[in-house]
Amino acid sequence: MKRSTGNTAAIEEFVRLKPGCEKPRKQRRGRMVRATLYLCRIELLKTFRNQYFIWPSLFWPLLFYFIYTDVVAVPNRYGGVRWAAFFLMSMASFSILAQSLSGLSLRFAQEKESGWARRLWITPLPRGGHLLSKIFAQMVLNAFILLFIFLAGAVVNGVRLPVEAWIGCFVWLWSGGLTFMALGLFIGMAANAQLSNALTNVLYLGLALAGGLWTPLPYLPKALQAIGVWLPSFRYGDGAWRLLSGEAPSAMDIGLLVVYFLIFVVLSIYSLARKKEG
Repeated sequence: MKRSTGNTAAIEEFVRLKPGCEKPRKQRRGRMVRATLYLCRIELLKTFRNQYFIWPSLFWPLLFYFIYTDVVAVPNRYGGVRWAAFFLMSMASFSILAQSLSGLSLRFAQEKESGWARRLWITPLPRGGHLLSKIFAQMVLNAFILLFIFLAGAVVNGVRLPVEAWIGCFVWLWSGGLTFMALGLFIGMAANAQLSNALTNVLYLGLALAGGLWTPLPYLPKALQAIGVWLPSFRYGDGAWRLLSGEAPSAMDIGLLVVYFLIFVVLSIYSLARKKEG
């Protein structure tokens, strides 16, 4: 808690205005920006120092990937591409989904219970500064996870793709993770740490299964297929699978992810407003 108090004091120092001294609006805005950047730095260091949030997101998807490509008997090709490349994108999608949903919600819920979040809310920081720092740190972590998984697939299983396919899949999965970050923030705001952990575990496992990230959707029961095509997890993976085949993500892929993102953002804003009022 001493470190939290020190960090809060440092942030307040960035944005404090001396009594009786009117600062130009541009100078005040500059202090707010510097304070937000400082908070982003703190959040990034906290995220990468906590190994509990990083290694499970790398270990389990890679374990499933190697089992379903090197151990279990599977077809050499699926959907017009190598199965090793297809399933690499499935596990990359699963890893970002799980980390963005579970890790982000749990960190936010823990900070809310410890009082760190409330300390930030009563500082002169911009209202979105705390959330921006969370999103920034998660985006950096997601980029690291994607690069690590892509490298593992290329080195161990010899996945070879055109440069534009690698870049396209990276940009799609990296930016599409914002949808699951918004859901994670909403759960972290609305629930305590214990409930948040339980909810997100059920959610990301259910979304991965019903969304065809572990087993291609055509091999699932008809009822799950009918549900799966409307889930953000399937649309997230489908965009990457299409990029593997040289196509662009479909309008349905982009549209549904945007709609889900906006819904989760509205719910997060509503939940944050209620917490501040309380």
